[in-house]
Amino acid sequence: MSREIKNMTNLGDPRMRKRARWCALGAATAIAWTTLGASATAAPNRDNVELACGGSKYKFRFHWSSSLNGSWRNLGYSEWNLGSVPQGGTINASGPLTFCPRTGRGSGQSIMNNATAAENSHSKYRGWVYYNSGYKGAVDKVPTFSSMRLKNTFNNNASFQWKS
Repeated sequence: MSREIKNMTNLGDPRMRKRARWCALGAATAIAWTTLGASATAAPNRDNVELACGGSKYKFRFHWSSSLNGSWRNLGYSEWNLGSVPQGGTINASGPLTFCPRTGRGSGQSIMNNATAAENSHSKYRGWVYYNSGYKGAVDKVPTFSSMRLKNTFNNNASFQWKS
């Protein structure tokens, strides 16, 4: 074994201990940032997935039927892509956001490209429904305290965003 390799394996050397501490600190920081970043982005999506069919406080509702009967889904947070939302609080498993079960015709179907109407009961924010994922393309702007038949995104809706 060369002298350089022997010195690198010798943690008794003050320089090597210092290097090892910096490496450990760097690894711990990377893990912490990865964990915090994942939980910060997963929580709103998880809430839209798991809490939106009960008696939720969410202020925006997609409808499967333009007459506001049939299945529905509440949203509390903006969704970049209604067809691929993290499921079960994990980033690795994703699927479409669907209309709530047992709420009438259309229940269990994907909201993406299946919503025909929307309701907004928020007092401050308008709900924008976009034709494309990533908040792009044609848009329907649902005013505060109103419901409407979607015009530009009727059965062609891929993302949702709150706007003031």
